[in-house]
Amino acid sequence: MCTNWKRFTLKAIMLASLSLFLYGCAATVTEEEAPVLTKEIRGVVSDIATGQSFANAEVKAYAIDANGNVSATPLSIPVHSDGQGNFVLNIPQSYTGGIKLVAIENGSIVRAVLPSATLTQPVSISLGTEMVAQYVESRTGLYTPNNIQQAVLVLEPFLGQNFTQTTPAAIGATPTQAQQQQLVMTQAIDNLLTTGGYTIANLVTVDNTTSTIALGEGAVFTNLKSEITTVSTSLITDGAVSGSYNTTPTIIPVPEPVLTDTTAPLAPQTLPPTATTSSVTLSWSAAAVAEGVASYYIYRNDVFLATVSAALTTYTDPADPATTYTYVIKARDAAGNVSAGSTVTVTTAPILSYTISGKIAGSNGAGLGSVYVAISGAGSGVFVTDSQGNYSIPGVRQGNYSITPSLSGYTFAPVSRSIVVSDKDVTNQDFTATVIDTGSITGGVTYPPGTIIGGISYPSGVVIGGVTYPTATVVGGVVYPTGTVIGGVTYPNGVIIGGVSYPAGTIVGGVAFPVGAITTGITYPTGTVIGGVTYPSGAVVGNVTYPAGTIIGVVSYSSSAVIGNATYPTGSVTAALSWNQWNRISGQVTFNGAALSGVLVAITKDGLDYTITTTDTNGNYSIPVPLGTYTITPSLTGYSFTPAVISSVTISVEGTAVTGQNFTATSP
Repeated sequence: MCTNWKRFTLKAIMLASLSLFLYGCAATVTEEEAPVLTKEIRGVVSDIATGQSFANAEVKAYAIDANGNVSATPLSIPVHSDGQGNFVLNIPQSYTGGIKLVAIENGSIVRAVLPSATLTQPVSISLGTEMVAQYVESRTGLYTPNNIQQAVLVLEPFLGQNFTQTTPAAIGATPTQAQQQQLVMTQAIDNLLTTGGYTIANLVTVDNTTSTIALGEGAVFTNLKSEITTVSTSLITDGAVSGSYNTTPTIIPVPEPVLTDTTAPLAPQTLPPTATTSSVTLSWSAAAVAEGVASYYIYRNDVFLATVSAALTTYTDPADPATTYTYVIKARDAAGNVSAGSTVTVTTAPILSYTISGKIAGSNGAGLGSVYVAISGAGSGVFVTDSQGNYSIPGVRQGNYSITPSLSGYTFAPVSRSIVVSDKDVTNQDFTATVIDTGSITGGVTYPPGTIIGGISYPSGVVIGGVTYPTATVVGGVVYPTGTVIGGVTYPNGVIIGGVSYPAGTIVGGVAFPVGAITTGITYPTGTVIGGVTYPSGAVVGNVTYPAGTIIGVVSYSSSAVIGNATYPTGSVTAALSWNQWNRISGQVTFNGAALSGVLVAITKDGLDYTITTTDTNGNYSIPVPLGTYTITPSLTGYSFTPAVISSVTISVEGTAVTGQNFTATSP
């Protein structure tokens, strides 16, 4: 075989040249540099004037060396806060020194200085953290961990413990007590800055005689307390903070401490948490005396919730059902040293529901359709039997209930059933219906003070002179199937449980329920009402329906509440069930330190009458409510109460239980 060496050599040279072109000379080949590992610094930018979150602020991080000097070169790439003020900075993973965060808010610089880059919870960049930075600058100018901690301790009496990690509440969320304090104090201090001619540097200047800052002395301190009251009152009115917020907090300025203890206490030893459908209770073992623990910090899902006294080892947090939460508990000593966190993850219990069912039949055993079945108690609503007389009430939670049937022209045995729902469906809650005999009544009917159990029926008679129930309670409903009432029907102070039905009669003179309460609804399907219908201060629970009737006059609900629907003039019964089992307002009434039962507790919603309950044998009351703002007023003959009224009790989030709405009775 003959080889063309010239062609072979040329190809070899070309291949070698191509290799050099693609990969370079062996002497210049270097390994690819390993990527720099980073960790996150998370936080929220707060508006320096309002204390609320600040969007689109530019945020940078700078390194602080061991001597407290700040690097001129940023430690991170600048980022911008999102719509909730949140930001995430990436810094080298190996860096553990101090950090100075700088945010630009509309051209203004706001800073936060961190003694260490090892924090795990989000930090706040706020008016308070800017005051820390300026305090350090006014004293030494060096951001050492000791100097930062001294500044924090001096400002804590004003801004609250752990204010450097108290971030603004998320938009739409209910602020914690710590977040409320930040709102109030930020706006109060900002008012001093804008109207008093002060600067932040002025306010954090230390008096050499007293060793306290100007913010806590003389006229400045007096003006601050006045601003706190003004701001908190305004925020309560606006709903930004709760009505229970303390408008006159006790502020005791402290001199700059000399820090000799720089050792953090041990992390708390947590115990298994307890969770219900509406709360989580955290527990931990008490710290050893030698640890010198002064308080505990509680975080939920990285948001600082509260400071707990060292004397306590539990904390209960309101929660939503079937929700997983992660809590962190830290111990803090008197010198401000904070331990590592102990983490607990817990899932709240789901809300279980069951079904109540039964059948309503006539005396011949045949099912009776279109019967209204009212449920009241832990939940309320109205349902209707099907053509076979069966009814089913789904979605019933644990609790005590009463079931009451009603239909024009019939009485029912039993009148109602009391049911306890615990851990299973409740079936066979049956009733027997009996047709009402006809008759006539003339001359008027009066039931001044009695209690009627079983209902009142006027099947087809004529009542001339009116019907009056001035103070009676009627359990089982009032039925006027075909009669005529001349003179009006008046229930000035009575309570009617079971509904009022005027299916085909004529009422001349109007129907008035000035202060009564009607549970399970009112129905005027084909009747005529001349003179109007008035419920000036009563409460109607369970729908008001006038499907085909004629009303001559007006229908007035001047200050009452209708829980359900009001339908005119050809409406229907909506089988809707309204639950307020875990939206609840509760409290206790005491007299001379003992429980006081039988106290009427009236609650109004958004200025309108809502409902009335009474305290039990333990002096307790508990009222299920929908979302809204409430006023609570107790009353009992021969007693006065302190406070006389509790106002502005707001429930804005489903699943809220407002407890501790207590009253103390005195006998004049």
